[in-house]
Amino acid sequence: MSMLTFVLAVIAVQAVVVALAAIWLASRATRRADDIVFTPGGPRRRDHVHAVQPDEAVEHGVVNQALRDRRPVSARELDKAPTLPPGFVITPGGPRHQSRVHAVQAHEAIVGGHGGLRILDTHAGTLRDLPAPEGDDANQVPEVGSGWITYAGWENGTGSSITSFSTTWTVPPPPADAGHQLIFLFNGIENHGANYGILQPVLQWGRSAAGGGPRWMVASWYVTNDGSALYSPLVPVSPGDTLVGVMTLTGVNPVAGGPPTFDYNCVFTGLPHTSLTVRGIGELLWCNQTLEAYRVTGCGQYPDTPSTSMAAIAIRTGSTNPAVVWQPTADVTDCGQHTVVVSNSSTDGKVDLFYR
Repeated sequence: MSMLTFVLAVIAVQAVVVALAAIWLASRATRRADDIVFTPGGPRRRDHVHAVQPDEAVEHGVVNQALRDRRPVSARELDKAPTLPPGFVITPGGPRHQSRVHAVQAHEAIVGGHGGLRILDTHAGTLRDLPAPEGDDANQVPEVGSGWITYAGWENGTGSSITSFSTTWTVPPPPADAGHQLIFLFNGIENHGANYGILQPVLQWGRSAAGGGPRWMVASWYVTNDGSALYSPLVPVSPGDTLVGVMTLTGVNPVAGGPPTFDYNCVFTGLPHTSLTVRGIGELLWCNQTLEAYRVTGCGQYPDTPSTSMAAIAIRTGSTNPAVVWQPTADVTDCGQHTVVVSNSSTDGKVDLFYR
């Protein structure tokens, strides 16, 4: 091959390469131009622009994502989210749609049954159904206990019903850092079955579904796993006040062809406005001493004390005091939260709930 032929071949190859590069660049430029669209907010990449269907919504935050996914909303997710979804409030059973949360007045009682809970006017003797939940999101219900930080529990396996369960504790000092946290302290008792719930005399700091704010207040609650949350009026208390939360069995109702139902009262001793009566529900069996919290973003947002002693714990089954062994659990430990069982006595027991 002559030198001239070689040079011409090299030039031809270079020309082909240049032509192919030009075609590729033009194609890439065209694709990039095609990938840009204009919106009322200016030009955007096409893959950043999305259609929203009539049955969809644009929302931010892990709680809203959980609602879209139709799964329970956990307390840990609440702590990460800046706000609750519209219409949601927090109870001592976790977030609930406000259409499922109801105040119960002094002359009223909660009544269970196959058709769900109803409210009895004890003066007039009339029953009314709870209002129907509002909207699809109202059916999103977290598991009872999803916001518990640390607690101790005891299951009644004696064969005799719990006839009374009381605990004494002192209202702690307020948190050093008063943010948007919500703190619940209580002794509670749960039942089992398809529609179980927890009856609990609750001390709260912060704003719950019942109201409140950056101060200590008390109320009695009955919260069920189907989404209902009912409460007595809130009553203010002060740091250093002594609280005695008591749950008492008030009646047993035979049911033809089935297990009996049970009637209970929950109250803080000496604070009659906190009384809450629940009738015709499943037997309450599992006792607990619990610290529950939401939106705690720092250890200083717990009460400004190392711990709260849940003391003078007294449990009766039938007419006797059973052998009790409290089982401690700590679900959240980022500040060193934990539970210490000081005494398993069923007449003068003690469980310490540590914030740090």
